[in-house]
Amino acid sequence: MAPLTHSPNAFRWAAAVLVAATGVGLPACQLPRFRPVTKLVSKAMGESRWFRVEAPVSPLPDPGASGDGEGAGEAEALPPNEAYDKRLNPLWIDEFTPCSALAGFGAPPRAPVYVLVHGIYGDGPEWWPVLPVLDQANPSAMFMFRWSLIGQHRELVESLSAGVLRIAACFPNATPLVLLSHSAGGVIASAAAHGFTVGTKGGGPKLWVLTVASPLAGVGYRGHEAPPEDDSGARLVYELGGSQEGYPAAAPGVAVIHFRTTYPSDKVMKPNVFGHAPNERGVGVAGAREVDLPVELGHVPSLLYVAKELVAGRAP
Repeated sequence: MAPLTHSPNAFRWAAAVLVAATGVGLPACQLPRFRPVTKLVSKAMGESRWFRVEAPVSPLPDPGASGDGEGAGEAEALPPNEAYDKRLNPLWIDEFTPCSALAGFGAPPRAPVYVLVHGIYGDGPEWWPVLPVLDQANPSAMFMFRWSLIGQHRELVESLSAGVLRIAACFPNATPLVLLSHSAGGVIASAAAHGFTVGTKGGGPKLWVLTVASPLAGVGYRGHEAPPEDDSGARLVYELGGSQEGYPAAAPGVAVIHFRTTYPSDKVMKPNVFGHAPNERGVGVAGAREVDLPVELGHVPSLLYVAKELVAGRAP
């Protein structure tokens, strides 16, 4: 008999087989009543890790609150960042991971599923108040794609696409399946939308992609300079510095809505010295709908605003 290989892929494959056969052996195999909040971490080389935690039971600390602690639970006694991270547990996942690791055993309920994508340095206070708001919709699951600031554009897009496709396959009855992205996260989501080949559902969209306060037109300080040698692998930060002209149309079954913020409330959208505005109209996923948010909303508050509209059924 040939010796067992000790490569990471072989280990994850063997673990996945164990989970599929027995339902035990990995901490991610929980019954459906443990609704997961998951993070997908994209490293610079394109490798990803998953984290899973129980859904928030009580509101996370408000970054703008006084913090007097009145009525706070055990999690709220922790510093805000620790209360947020405490809900995360690591889980390796790849194409061999069974859906039971994501959706539990049995058919997933007909409930919302959210995929969250943060902005630059935006995996923190921006989301503390958002998670409990989304939890009000009693979702089957929430996932977060945590991407590396030094990641290559191509690898980030591929990692996000792979995660979304796996989630869509494991939650076929999600009502709705929503990718909610903020700031630069919306740039990644827009670039990946054409690869979300999730199919259609009842003749309508199976996946909604929402971008919030995203500088889809780029900052523009580089103008239209020549790209790096490997354009397809350019670092996202480099691409954000250029002027974007648009993104390919989304795959069938995917509907995209760009929620726009405006300067001066959102300082990220300040035009540069040449008049180029990061929120320029018409620069987004081809065929997407543009929605102007209230002009007084800033860069971070806009995310919570859209989350509340989403739970209320007003977006999409």
